[in-house]
Amino acid sequence: MEGAKITVNSETAWLSTTGTVTQTQAFDTAIEFHLNDMKAIFDQEGLSADEKLMEATHYGMRRLRERAKGLGYSWPFTFTAVLVKVGADWRFHTIHWAMPVY
Repeated sequence: MEGAKITVNSETAWLSTTGTVTQTQAFDTAIEFHLNDMKAIFDQEGLSADEKLMEATHYGMRRLRERAKGLGYSWPFTFTAVLVKVGADWRFHTIHWAMPVY
């Protein structure tokens, strides 16, 4: 992949690259999914009432911001991974991706 940084040491490799995620569905088609995610925050054990409210509010505000961007908007992201060689094949051991917070 163009721009990817890959380091190989014996049977282990580290990979990092950047990309974009593009909104291809109208927000309204995913609203039930998002509401269920917010409900799960409130149902989560181990968080105080304040923490639940903060997490759910933060999640909801991010979704509203995404909605305002509209269809076709692309968000940048960073992708990193560790791969291990198994026989002749490379397999993902660990994968992580993150989007910047605005």
